[in-house]
Amino acid sequence: MKKNIIKAIAILLCTSSIISYAGPATVMAAEETPIVENADVNQTRENLTIEEGSFNEGSYVYTYDENGTHYKVVEETDASFQNVTSYTYTVNEQGDCSLVKTVQSYIDGGNVIIETTTPDGQTNVETISPQPARIIPYSDGTTGEWVTQTFDSKLYIKGSPIATIAQLLFMALGVVLAEKLPSKLLVIAEALFNRNSEYVYTHETYSYMLSDTNQFVIVREAVSAMYFLDSAHKYYLDSYYDEFDGRGVIIS
Repeated sequence: MKKNIIKAIAILLCTSSIISYAGPATVMAAEETPIVENADVNQTRENLTIEEGSFNEGSYVYTYDENGTHYKVVEETDASFQNVTSYTYTVNEQGDCSLVKTVQSYIDGGNVIIETTTPDGQTNVETISPQPARIIPYSDGTTGEWVTQTFDSKLYIKGSPIATIAQLLFMALGVVLAEKLPSKLLVIAEALFNRNSEYVYTHETYSYMLSDTNQFVIVREAVSAMYFLDSAHKYYLDSYYDEFDGRGVIIS
């Protein structure tokens, strides 16, 4: 999925700085040691259980409890995670299911469109633009240096199912070369869903290397992100790091 990442933010709020480094070893060092253990904040869901399937198979079923009600969610995705459909049901003591809502989310340019429909046919549409407001600066690619930006961000995820949260996290990373949603983001999305978080707060270090023949072509990318449950970055949740080659293949 090759994206133009110069788009401004609607929901994601960023501040950034730019630094050049001599080699990838410095970029890889950007993955920091957790500074605070996972904190029990915003936890309103219990007994989150993966019942069957996997996102790699294109379908995923999980259950959880919230405010005394047992829920079942069936999610379907395509291979590239461009499109997600989720069905949320309540489940009574007899095991009977009643549809609560259907959520369809899809990536459209730099946006994630989320359409939520209730059984009575009412539909709510949200457009979230999670890509960071970066402008890739000119750099002489023949020197082979890594160009690095660091920034903090805030992303709205309230009410979204796991696969849709993963879409939002992926788009927020703003990687150009990656053709596939990294599996680690699904783990982080699951943790955020379980906590019923309204926002996720991120400290990200993004780095890229330009072609030695064309200063406008990115041939390597590395991204390191730390995820927190609060704006002060006190309550650490998890982290993510990957490096991509020019084909979008993970090489870290």
